[in-house]
Amino acid sequence: MANDVWPIGVWRAIRTNNDVEDVEGWHNRLNRRAKKGNLSMYVLLALLHDETVSIPSQVKLVKEGKLARFQSKRTTSIQGRLMGLWKQYNEQTISTSRFLRSCGGIYGPV
Repeated sequence: MANDVWPIGVWRAIRTNNDVEDVEGWHNRLNRRAKKGNLSMYVLLALLHDETVSIPSQVKLVKEGKLARFQSKRTTSIQGRLMGLWKQYNEQTISTSRFLRSCGGIYGPV
């Protein structure tokens, strides 16, 4: 599974197949702040400007570990199970096929 083209460290952190969930969350937050639809371009630009102003402070908080994303209990549990499997795989206590089957079992039907 290890290679130079797509290192494990990169895809290990990816939990979704795309960034749609993150974009939808941002879009919902923007809609809540707008409090109405059909905004004029000037109102929309003001909201987008406010978003960009807050980005440097958010980046700083994330780097300092002071800003975290909310995760449900189920998501936290799944994340813990996945990290346990990664640890076993990295310590070579489980094979690649066992690792993949176990990961599939976490997301697959009960």
